Amino acid sequence: MPFTICPFDHKVIAAGSLSITTGIAVFTTYKWLSERRRKAQSNVYESEKLVNEYLAFHFANEKNIRLDLIPSSALDFPKRCADLCLKHSETLLKFNSVSRALDIGCAVGRSSFELARKFQEVIGIDYSQAFVDACQQLKDQDSRVYFITDEGELTTGCSAKVAEGI
Repeated sequence: MPFTICPFDHKVIAAGSLSITTGIAVFTTYKWLSERRRKAQSNVYESEKLVNEYLAFHFANEKNIRLDLIPSSALDFPKRCADLCLKHSETLLKFNSVSRALDIGCAVGRSSFELARKFQEVIGIDYSQAFVDACQQLKDQDSRVYFITDEGELTTGCSAKVAEGI
């Protein structure tokens, strides 16, 4: 029996391999983007509801909040934290020509704004892009409307305002 070699075009193998690899890459990218989108939608820290709650926690006062929902001792907590930091850094601020503060986990930024009263530069960092966007809007426009949930679907509109002199 004679031995014969069949002529075979290697371009067919290369084209097949390329199409399979491309298909796998497209499918993998699709799955990755779908998972990323699903995680972003399920991330509670990116919801408007939580942004509103944090704005209320940071900026609510006795005039625009029902005290049966939030104890009055909880009001201005981020400001009190910033005041405590400022108190302990007074000596440092007197002798330093450049003063900077870093607020890690700044949420919607009330402490960062309060620190800006004395520090030349304040950098606020937070994991939630929605919180950072709310803080940026406050910085650019000095105020932002938010809603406090009273009961069920009932809400009360409020305004978060950056204090004058900041």
